[in-house]
Amino acid sequence: MKTRATNSPFAVVVFPEEAGLLLTGAFNAQGIRCIEIASRTGDPADQSHFQAALSQLGVELANQHLLCVVPGSERGVPLADRLAAHYAVFANRTEHQAARYRKSVLAKTAREAGLTVPWQRAISEQQDLLTLKPDLNWPLVLKPDASMGSEGVTCCDSFAELQQTFDTLHRQTNRLGRNNQTCVIQTYLDGTEYAIDSMSFDGQHKIVALWQYVKSTAHILGSAPFTSKRLLPASGELQSVLASYTGRLLDASGVRYGPAHTELVVEKTHPMKPTLMEMGARLHGGQAAMRLSNWCIGHSQVDACVAAYTQPAQFLTTLATPYKLRQHGEIVLLICPHSQLRVSRVNAAMLSDLASVRHLDIDYTPSRKPHQIIGMLILAHRDANQIKNDLAQIRALEDNGLYLPVASVA
Repeated sequence: MKTRATNSPFAVVVFPEEAGLLLTGAFNAQGIRCIEIASRTGDPADQSHFQAALSQLGVELANQHLLCVVPGSERGVPLADRLAAHYAVFANRTEHQAARYRKSVLAKTAREAGLTVPWQRAISEQQDLLTLKPDLNWPLVLKPDASMGSEGVTCCDSFAELQQTFDTLHRQTNRLGRNNQTCVIQTYLDGTEYAIDSMSFDGQHKIVALWQYVKSTAHILGSAPFTSKRLLPASGELQSVLASYTGRLLDASGVRYGPAHTELVVEKTHPMKPTLMEMGARLHGGQAAMRLSNWCIGHSQVDACVAAYTQPAQFLTTLATPYKLRQHGEIVLLICPHSQLRVSRVNAAMLSDLASVRHLDIDYTPSRKPHQIIGMLILAHRDANQIKNDLAQIRALEDNGLYLPVASVA
């Protein structure tokens, strides 16, 4: 890297992926240069990653002013935490670090803070399954204790299926580069899932976007986290409940600075009582959410992150001001039901003609497995009914003509 002017402020972005890829450009637009710590193979919490990052920054930060360290992905959370603490810049509480990337520790921390969490058990060996009570309520969800997205998340209907799934996941290396030494079994929550995007500064939290997930069946959990997700207004009784839970969870898990993405479920039997699903101390995963936020709100979680670090006083004055929707928005996944099918180009062209479709991304290669995500659409429109009608047409086309056998030429 070229030598910069003395005391020029820098931001460090750790393992930029997905939405995290947008951080450098956003900081640059505000006159802040970025150093990106490139992702490496292996466990991101390993000491070797920390030493390699210190070596890189020792050269690049010479005579420079370090503004902040931000995780650019789920993989970057442990290392970003350690670097921020090492350089004493806007660091989260180190005593709660494990809660920010291990699901079992987060649930324990939330429970101790008086928050509602599902029943769960951490399992490290096959014999641990034998200690489970025989009268469990099925289905149960099994997932790695430290992983990203919906990787490995499986809904099990029986003890035999639970054992088989554990054997498959246990000690496998996941996309985080971590070995699944421990898995978590938890109650399947039958309700509506919400995602709350936040940005924290000096222990104060601002909600920058609220999303409602739509899921067609529990048994595609590991293949797709949702079938669609809808951007919600910031204000409302339920929104207040979700925001309150999120703030308490961020406090309990030691998040004082930086972006976070919290997933809560409101069960049908308790319509105003959220239950913890997961929390990631990083940006909402995909760039599509940032793009839709910009279209519908006027700014995204990436913008809020940069604003907090570059103009903290101004950012803090906006904490109590809820965002307003300029238009409605929804992200829709195309999920191919079977393997060896492909999307019809002729019928896919009909999707781009729908009034609310602002972006369309489709993989036209044959599907390799059932419930494979094969495309994504971003819908935005001032009229919520237009989005509703367009979504109905998308699903109708999926049921009749969008997916064809590989041999077809349509």
